[in-house]
Amino acid sequence: MLQGLQSIIRRRSGSGKVTEITGSETKIPSEPEQTGVYLLQNDIITGNEVGTRTYEVDIVAVHGLNGTAMGTWTGAKVEQQSHRATKRLWLKDFLYKDFPGARVFTYKYPSHLFFSKSKGTTDDYAEKLLLGLRSHRVGQERRPIIFIAHSLGGIVCKKALVLASEDSDYTALLESTVGILFFGTPHSGVAGTPDIVMMVGSIIDTLSRISGPRWLRGKIRKDLLAGLKTDSSDLRHTTKRFGLLLRKRKIRIISIFETKEQPPFGRLVSNIKLRPC
Repeated sequence: MLQGLQSIIRRRSGSGKVTEITGSETKIPSEPEQTGVYLLQNDIITGNEVGTRTYEVDIVAVHGLNGTAMGTWTGAKVEQQSHRATKRLWLKDFLYKDFPGARVFTYKYPSHLFFSKSKGTTDDYAEKLLLGLRSHRVGQERRPIIFIAHSLGGIVCKKALVLASEDSDYTALLESTVGILFFGTPHSGVAGTPDIVMMVGSIIDTLSRISGPRWLRGKIRKDLLAGLKTDSSDLRHTTKRFGLLLRKRKIRIISIFETKEQPPFGRLVSNIKLRPC
């Protein structure tokens, strides 16, 4: 995956000698409460030149369904001697080592299926992604952008770029986008599973309204699931518009998907190539 990310960056970013990068593995930042784009890593460069390659690029991570801005990208690292597991945020603790000079962002939006009070749509989340990212790029509008999108986040990312192609306020964001890494994004929809989850959600919703505690009450995001079904007209429309966009823009696409069935619902995301990589 890192090789794919490097190949995208090297096509557009400059290179040369830079100064020593300082940084260390740090405490996982707490989850932000508000929807928005958050800067996680802005490399601090100090000391003498060491001849290390630099990557002048903005890397933007967009979590998926039921994901979070921090938790989606966090994993446990087991120490060999103590056998203790320490959590590490990949975006903050490791990316800066592989891509010195890069700025790393994560996008937070309400994607929880159950007990959510959000009424926002994927179109709303797409526009807020553009708004948040644009605010961080004042004076650096031409800095290359790479999106890392998981699951539903890939749909949000595609909608954002389609919107950017239609709104001159976001033209610079579109023109600066050089690549997207899709992780398990259901470009053609998810067969069967949304119907099952929607049915379970309806049962939970009904029970919580009748006799459930207040903390259980809230909206079941059937709208998010409906938008991921294989017969979703909105999903087909987004895929078609994004495909037309790729014909006009040189955006490198790398798609990573499941090859083994995952219980309990079986294989969720099938392979689809939007464009040769």
